Amino acid sequence: MTGKGKETEFKFRVDSQGDLDAVAKASGATGGSAVHQENHFFDTPERLLDQNKYVLRLRQENSTFFLTAKGPSTKQQGTLTEKAETEREITSAQAAAIREGQQSVLAVLAQAPLGEDERPLVQKIQRLVNGFHLVHAGSFSNERLRLTVPLEVAGQETDVTLELDRTTFPGEVVHYEVEVEVPPTVDAEALGHALTALFERAQVKTRHGPGKAKRFFAAMRGEKI
Repeated sequence: MTGKGKETEFKFRVDSQGDLDAVAKASGATGGSAVHQENHFFDTPERLLDQNKYVLRLRQENSTFFLTAKGPSTKQQGTLTEKAETEREITSAQAAAIREGQQSVLAVLAQAPLGEDERPLVQKIQRLVNGFHLVHAGSFSNERLRLTVPLEVAGQETDVTLELDRTTFPGEVVHYEVEVEVPPTVDAEALGHALTALFERAQVKTRHGPGKAKRFFAAMRGEKI
């Protein structure tokens, strides 16, 4: 996702790799795209961004790099969340400079061309960290399998991308979940019903919980996640 201004997605926590495999099988997908992700987070030493529910993340996905900012959830209904988000692909040289502290992660993002719906998020983060130094707060890894499958949504066959995640947080804590971004032309409630039917076919129980960034910072504080 690049430059969209808003993220609306479902996040379903499941118990095991076996649950992810069952969902993949029930979806009828053949093949898929597997990627390895390294997610690095930046915050002030006092964790001002995390405390105010903002996120600055540098992600390496295989050999590609993305810089992402997210705001607090503006809607949360069970497994569905909506929040302001902007994301830009950056070069490997920029990513290395950010990791080594030679460039500010926020400065790189702010210098990118931003749409009218993206600028307010970046400006809010700039005001929040004004006068404070951003540091590398830590990282976690994620193995993601993307499957594009046809689901019946509101009586119409619709291609939906399932993202099946095996995430290793600090402390070697492993979580499993399925993320599904809601396409702009698809009704979120109808998609939710279609996804519920998919999990029922897979005989997999799901639950909702905090996002990965929130779990990451909790793990960094030594809390149980």
